[in-house]
Amino acid sequence: MNSNRIKQIFQETAKTIIQSGEVEALPGKRLFDKEYLLRGDILLWGVAAHAYQEACEGITAVVSAEETWSRASVDDALADFLARVVRAKPEARAEALQTAASGIMRRFNGIPARWMVDLFVNGMDVGCADLAFGGFSFLAAPIDTPQYVQRNFSLGQPTSLVMARTEVVAIDEKSAVERARDLLEEHLGALNFLCSDQVPSVIRLSHSSHVAQTYSIHRAGIPGEEPGEMRFQPVQNRFPLTRQDFLEAMEKRGGKRVSQMLSDPPSEFSDRVLSGYVLAGGGCVDPWPERRFLLLTIALESVALGKGSKSGITHQLGTRIAHLIGANFEGRRDVAGQMNRLYDRRSHIVHEGQTGVPSEEMYLLYLYCQVALYMLVLSPTFSQMKTNADLDRWFGDRVLEAESPPTMPGHD
Repeated sequence: MNSNRIKQIFQETAKTIIQSGEVEALPGKRLFDKEYLLRGDILLWGVAAHAYQEACEGITAVVSAEETWSRASVDDALADFLARVVRAKPEARAEALQTAASGIMRRFNGIPARWMVDLFVNGMDVGCADLAFGGFSFLAAPIDTPQYVQRNFSLGQPTSLVMARTEVVAIDEKSAVERARDLLEEHLGALNFLCSDQVPSVIRLSHSSHVAQTYSIHRAGIPGEEPGEMRFQPVQNRFPLTRQDFLEAMEKRGGKRVSQMLSDPPSEFSDRVLSGYVLAGGGCVDPWPERRFLLLTIALESVALGKGSKSGITHQLGTRIAHLIGANFEGRRDVAGQMNRLYDRRSHIVHEGQTGVPSEEMYLLYLYCQVALYMLVLSPTFSQMKTNADLDRWFGDRVLEAESPPTMPGHD
């Protein structure tokens, strides 16, 4: 870590803030005619507030590569050391600044520790306890879980709580929880796609409340008369992921291989494939049809095109997906044609704000995502690939008219 750069950012920021005069160390005093930023008992506004925010972003950028510091923890550390400078008497501030700068270097050179973090999984049945996926194991929460979280909102009745457990390396608890949440987002995104049954899927996993039961409120009456009675109507369109569904996804949909890819050291190839699963998972649970369609399209783009394709995207995407999932020449030609049509729909949504997606197009795109990602994780053709160049070279070596599709286990 470049701790000297962190020290430099802190010193420059502290000097700017003190010289601006737009900082107070008196708790409770607020200037309602100005935009202000409150950190602990330090109140900043104007130039001081702007300098503080820039410093926080700058230090976060320095430490982000190691993934052991969260922005919130950077914020806490910066505020703590800045307060020591602000509280110092004017004649002692130069010395206080040097002391605080040395202290902040020691803080950011601290040795991270291992943390075990449990995170709530919304939308998973308690029967999944003792199963594992990637870097997480699932367990049932103890019976003393607070009452306000002892309710499965999908079913509207009390139930045990499912937690996902993992270990991370972080500088403090706040950073550990944020790192674990980032990892869980990736894992649940992939699981949402692996366990999806349709689009939108009735199985929706999250570590937040977006899978809570939905409802609508309406009233109706005769024109010219008083409005009718207000009516509350729950909408039951979500169900918890059961143990059987989970195990079926692991055995029949490539889940075991995806789990292994999440656990193994990352590679360009695994990152590319996993990003496809996460994006497709987001598409399966998004409430808006147009966003669902876009996310599923982007999932295919991310795995088939990677980052280097800038021209002829429609043709390249159709051709590559055809190579990947087409069984023969006729199948590849059909897939390429259908992909061109689907991508045209995507362009109308993005560039013209088109609304409404035919259900048959949505399902076809969902099916292509399933088959394409399934091939990439289970076909022996791709099992040893590590880099983007490996996959791009495979696509580049194929021509629609001549080459065979990738092989699958047990097939000639």
